[in-house]
Amino acid sequence: MTAPAQNCPIFSNLTPASQAATGNATQTVTITIANAAGTQTLNLGAPVLAATNAGGIISPNTAQTVAAGTSANYTVTLDPTAAGPDGATVTFNTSDPAQPTITIQLCGTATP
Repeated sequence: MTAPAQNCPIFSNLTPASQAATGNATQTVTITIANAAGTQTLNLGAPVLAATNAGGIISPNTAQTVAAGTSANYTVTLDPTAAGPDGATVTFNTSDPAQPTITIQLCGTATP
């Protein structure tokens, strides 16, 4: 699968921001999706991770139900494969008719 072109902010949102593209050097981020108090339960489909210049995993990689006033956390781990920009696009389908899809862009840098 080829990820769409990165549309990154001017800063990295991965930790660490820059990582060597050799060995087992990884970058991580936690994604939190909150459901406002007083709303209906939010159903999230299993996340879809499309990595760019990196191998990646997301955990949990299953659908989740988020009750009103609570949140769901996902941890993304990327392993850069070559020097240059790296990152991923993470997409969630939701049960919210006002926002049926949530897309999150993750960005970092890989060094030689």
